[in-house]
Amino acid sequence: MPLLNGISYEELPGSGTLEYSPSRIVGRRQFLIAWADRRLFCQTLLGHTTVTGHIPLRTQAQQFPGEDYLYCTHAREKPIGTLSYDAEGATYPQVEIHTEYHPWNIYTSTVDQDEDYDAEVEQARTYVEESYEFGAEFVHGKGAEYTYVGPGTAVDQDVGLLVGTMEIQLHSPWEPELQVAKIQACLGKLNSARFYNYDADHVLFMGASAQRVITSEGVPGWAVTYRFRAKAVSFNYVYRGTRVDGVFTSVDGWWEIDPHPYESTNLGILFDA
Repeated sequence: MPLLNGISYEELPGSGTLEYSPSRIVGRRQFLIAWADRRLFCQTLLGHTTVTGHIPLRTQAQQFPGEDYLYCTHAREKPIGTLSYDAEGATYPQVEIHTEYHPWNIYTSTVDQDEDYDAEVEQARTYVEESYEFGAEFVHGKGAEYTYVGPGTAVDQDVGLLVGTMEIQLHSPWEPELQVAKIQACLGKLNSARFYNYDADHVLFMGASAQRVITSEGVPGWAVTYRFRAKAVSFNYVYRGTRVDGVFTSVDGWWEIDPHPYESTNLGILFDA
């Protein structure tokens, strides 16, 4: 019997079909697995986010065999056998997993259920949906650093320079409690350690927004979106230029200032349980 992430499965008759239409292509597969393995199996199919060393890491969703542009985006569970109860609640001997594959953003993967429990909420506790917006900010370069082409005289006004920035939003679909103290402790502070592939002091926590949510089982919680701003230089540096009074002073023109206008802290505590 084949294995997926150490889980034995059987691919059911009729699995592995492709459906074509003018607007989309959909792949479908059906599996039979043990009931206890259903959540790890779905996580493996859909991909999921974990936080390692305070850096969220995304595992890729499974691809449709022979079609590397189709990713598993949806999984539906259909219990098989007689319902019984154990210490963890309702249980069945086996479960069918019906999946769909789309040329889709793999971060939108979800799990649906046909029965009373809500595994989608359980999945949401480990999922971190990510979005990015790339932009820029202006800084002023001193005109004395530049000359007019032709006459060779110094530029007599400041020169606008663009510095690339990135806005990061991390959305947690369900959290049991709103971590107000942690949000307030990190608000307006920089990362003290490497975060999202940026060095220390390069990511600023801009704040968070929260919405009260209730699961299909009536369990209350919070959907929280965390907002960050990142750039290639420290937020505790300002642009002064490579020359001051005509003397070469800096390779890139950025200068650290003292005292630092921003404090640093461990932004990873926002995602600690």
